[in-house]
Amino acid sequence: MAFIRKLKRGDHTYLVEVESYRDEAGKVKQRYLRYVGKEADNKRILTGSIADAQVTKVSVYGPLLALHQIAREIDLAGILGKYAPELLSLVYAHCVQPGSVTRISDWYERTDLNHLLSFESLTEKRLLEAMDYYDEKRREATQHNIFIRLQDTYEIKCTGIFYDITDIYFYGKECSLAKIGHNSDGMTLPQLQLGLAVTRKESFPIFHRTFPGNIHDSKTVTDIMLAFKSYGIRDVTITWDRGVSSKINIEEVQQLGADVICGLSLSKSLKKIIDKHKDIISIHNRIQLKNTALYAIEQPHTIGTVKGTLLICHNPQMKQTLRDERHKRILEARDARTTKGTPIPTPLKKYFQKNGLNERTITESEKYDGISTLFSTKKLSKEETIKTYFEKDKIEKAFRTLKGITRIRPIRHWLEQRVKTHIFICYLSYLLLSIVDYKLKQANLTISAAEALHKLHTVYKVHLTDPKSKNTFEKIVTYTKEHKEILRAIDPALLKL
Repeated sequence: MAFIRKLKRGDHTYLVEVESYRDEAGKVKQRYLRYVGKEADNKRILTGSIADAQVTKVSVYGPLLALHQIAREIDLAGILGKYAPELLSLVYAHCVQPGSVTRISDWYERTDLNHLLSFESLTEKRLLEAMDYYDEKRREATQHNIFIRLQDTYEIKCTGIFYDITDIYFYGKECSLAKIGHNSDGMTLPQLQLGLAVTRKESFPIFHRTFPGNIHDSKTVTDIMLAFKSYGIRDVTITWDRGVSSKINIEEVQQLGADVICGLSLSKSLKKIIDKHKDIISIHNRIQLKNTALYAIEQPHTIGTVKGTLLICHNPQMKQTLRDERHKRILEARDARTTKGTPIPTPLKKYFQKNGLNERTITESEKYDGISTLFSTKKLSKEETIKTYFEKDKIEKAFRTLKGITRIRPIRHWLEQRVKTHIFICYLSYLLLSIVDYKLKQANLTISAAEALHKLHTVYKVHLTDPKSKNTFEKIVTYTKEHKEILRAIDPALLKL
């Protein structure tokens, strides 16, 4: 058996590799194999020349280093418990290079995950065992514990919550959750609904819920509000889009002790209220948002038994954009009919009559362009209410991250348990990305988490072997200024590695 032996020669300690053997007389002796290097200050200094060394492997390192540091900061492995290395490997992969579980083993071999996660091999069988292990009870306990850790680590104050729901498509019909339902994309594939709650300030995920694909958005609110209660979140102002708003939902939210700021669909009754106001566009009503400006007025309003404030908002820029887009589609349809005989698309038929364009209908359609209505039970100023509502694009960005960067859809796993664990993995991926975004913003860097991880892709770890000594070395590609800025934002200690 070979081992490293220390040899003292004067003030120096040399390291040699030897092996034990028995001579003809049966005595145990040691046979010299090779010189390894020296030891100084209890550290090994290996012998060998980088110039002569052979590159044996180049592994993905930079983005994984950043993600792993975030995971360590919130003790994600400790919270996940059993199968943490397997699940974290999938979480990191969804952030860096989304793909199928069946291809994750190949990707793993091109990374340095074995050192970061301290395990040697990764097989499809082991990954599927991990996905089957995290049942609904474990998933719920895990995300609850994660949010407690986020509160402690980043001092989160849940005084504003964004909630929304989106659809996720399937290929195949085997999963019992997947149902044909209404969706904004007009798709007819089986789908499920994903509800997500995030913090207003940081965009950190609080929890997620999955629902059958044929359930209406508004019917998920009761479950979500009960979830807030179970998380101990009391002082809540929940913000959601008009698709989730209904009299029943608004009443239930108030009964559960929360406030709501929500969009409302332009019903006939609301249009009558809007028609009474002719002076919305006034210098006194102007409110500057991040990328645009709008004008707004407010008045008392009641929905069901809930008293609050109605805000009527007029966005001139949006009005012009919608008008131009409508005109463009109408004229393109007219020209296509004239030159090619193409039938007028059904949604545009109302704008045409026998003698040409139906200008009266076009004018009526433009009447409420750029107009939106909000309802609030929270006692805030008009400016605060509007800015709070229009900040809800944070959750829309969260969904774009889930559907884009982490590739949450379309789902191909057909077992319900694995479908839910797949969504849970994407949820954890978004968690890490949201923390990276938060840290970059805190450091006044203007790039997103996705952009930062992409730039860190060029931080490789190079594995070398000296042909003479057989010693192995590892070198990290030199950081650029941009690499240093990103790593410093995540944790300055990463620059010392």
